Amino acid sequence: MAQTIESWRELTGKLEKYRRHGYLYRGERDDSRYTLRPKVGRVSKSPGSARKYDYCIEDEKRVFEDFKRAARPYIAHEPKSEIEWLAIAQHHGLPTRLLDWTESLLVAAYFAVKNTQSAGVIYCVHGLDSMPGGQENNIFEPNEVRAYRPPHLSPRIPVQQSVFTLHPNPERDFTHANLERWTIAQTACWDIKQCLSTTGITPASLFPGIDGLSQHLAWLYKWAYFPADSSGRL
Repeated sequence: MAQTIESWRELTGKLEKYRRHGYLYRGERDDSRYTLRPKVGRVSKSPGSARKYDYCIEDEKRVFEDFKRAARPYIAHEPKSEIEWLAIAQHHGLPTRLLDWTESLLVAAYFAVKNTQSAGVIYCVHGLDSMPGGQENNIFEPNEVRAYRPPHLSPRIPVQQSVFTLHPNPERDFTHANLERWTIAQTACWDIKQCLSTTGITPASLFPGIDGLSQHLAWLYKWAYFPADSSGRL
């Protein structure tokens, strides 16, 4: 189901219908190069693609094992399962068979309108089964897409209300009977981004730490978009 969102009011109007638990959202630029396909399966000759050669599961497993072997000195949390390792790898930019989602519509909206020079898109889905207990080490064996709610491996996970989907066929685009696609018109992106900032959805809140804080303050400075201080001065 495809829809177009043309204002902040239309975006927040969806909160009434989609406020029940169980909905997952994903926000990104409205760009045909970025599909509902895990990064490890994004094969293209275009600049910036994750893979220049045909997808190969042996290479996927190889780079994952190399990551586990070399990453231990740099992580504070010792993963307890293969799916936790995969979540950490995804979090730090390694191509994996996971896709990032959130349980917050507004968090997804932030990523959809982050670049206001193009339209955004929000995907919404519900009815996915969760990864069953005891299967956390069988990440290459499931035959259907499963949802995985990770422990708080980093400060970003709870604030972004992060959920992953694990894909058995990462070279294929994700489809589902309950999948919806909402386009955010480019003309609405700036207004929505400002409104999200007012509600506290900013890089400083979504990426806890000095980098996220600096990114947010740089955006405020760029557009002279400062709230009044205690003296009433802008």
